[in-house]
Amino acid sequence: MHILHRLLLLLVFSIPPWVEAEKLTLEVIHSDIGLDGPGLRSAKFSPDSKLLTYLKNRPDDKRRYDLWAYDLEKGTHFRLVNADELHEGEEQLSDEEKARRERMRLFATGIISYQWNEQGSALLFPLAGDLYYYNLADKKA
Repeated sequence: MHILHRLLLLLVFSIPPWVEAEKLTLEVIHSDIGLDGPGLRSAKFSPDSKLLTYLKNRPDDKRRYDLWAYDLEKGTHFRLVNADELHEGEEQLSDEEKARRERMRLFATGIISYQWNEQGSALLFPLAGDLYYYNLADKKA
């Protein structure tokens, strides 16, 4: 038990002095964006269980989500769909969609939901009031 405590103390005090946390401002504290780093949501396995897909926000815009995948065999992460390549600017949403998002306390933009097809060859997702079909073979929406 003493060895474990010593190792823990060694680990805590071995952090280099030049490692600094990001400045925490009042704006950051009171924003609705999490303080725990990039957000990951809606993780789903592909029907063939080869990919784990998820929505990940951007480092430059924490509210904007893109569709990503993790290849379980290769161990690599890659972006499937960049929301900005399909739609730039402010999203034009219907009043019903705005009300639905408000009820869900959902303030994100970009790709906020998606669904696999049964064969695992494509994904369907809404973006800015339009519905997109992403074919994995073509890598196009």
